Amino acid sequence: MARESKKSGATLRDEGACALCGGGGWIVEERGGREVARRCSCFYEGRGGRLIHSAKIPARYIEKSLDNFESHSPTLKAAKRIAAEFVESFPGGDKGLLFVGPPGTGKTHLAVAVLTASVIKSGISGLFCDYRELIRSIQDSYNPNTEATEMSIIGPILETQLLLMDELGALRPTQWIHDTITYIINNRYSNEKLTIFTSNHPVEHRGAEQAQVEQIDSLVEQLADLKETLSPKEYMKRKRALLDSNLISAERATPLNVRIGERLMSRLYEMCRFVPLDGVPDYRKRGSR
Repeated sequence: MARESKKSGATLRDEGACALCGGGGWIVEERGGREVARRCSCFYEGRGGRLIHSAKIPARYIEKSLDNFESHSPTLKAAKRIAAEFVESFPGGDKGLLFVGPPGTGKTHLAVAVLTASVIKSGISGLFCDYRELIRSIQDSYNPNTEATEMSIIGPILETQLLLMDELGALRPTQWIHDTITYIINNRYSNEKLTIFTSNHPVEHRGAEQAQVEQIDSLVEQLADLKETLSPKEYMKRKRALLDSNLISAERATPLNVRIGERLMSRLYEMCRFVPLDGVPDYRKRGSR
């Protein structure tokens, strides 16, 4: 990193440091009236950049960090603090992280920030894995016209030192999915390799059941109001739309232990520190407003 000095108002930098960022790896720009940090091109030319490239982090999240995570509520501040503690102790910690909360609460941002910072700090291998893409890739490997094999897909996930599995439980549970994920998680657990998870599904039964009751009550009221004000044809159209929307919400409200099974849920309690992000407004909706 560049060495700086404020002597006589001048800034002195070590010879060879990047002229754009001074060796820090970040450039601060103004976008939409606020300062935003982005990675300098020199970062991707160094060892840290190569490690991040190997981690296969999606382009949307490649520049997510703890520094540019907006913690505008006590819940987000607590989550950011836990994420920073993980990075500070890595690779010495004995537990991974499970970020749990509704869509748009910043789970993937925080998880990627932890993955990136830990990999750069320690110089070990890391890998981003989307739960849904993983399942689909393994299913595709059974196609005789596909060159990939199941083990060629699972192998890197088992071997990487730090894994980020995004959207755990996102697909409908089947015995095959359950067995596959159980094998991966148990293997990493047995080999003492830390894993970071994110999930949209609540952990506890009680909160999910209450949410479902309130959702049904609300749906009944909406349908009753619509029937009084709309024609039969328009009513059936709106009814179908409401039912489809509520089915999606009910799917998201299904507890994680139902999605992945009690045994695997018990394993997660042992493997991870849970980081709840409940009660946080969807940042995508905030942005659209």
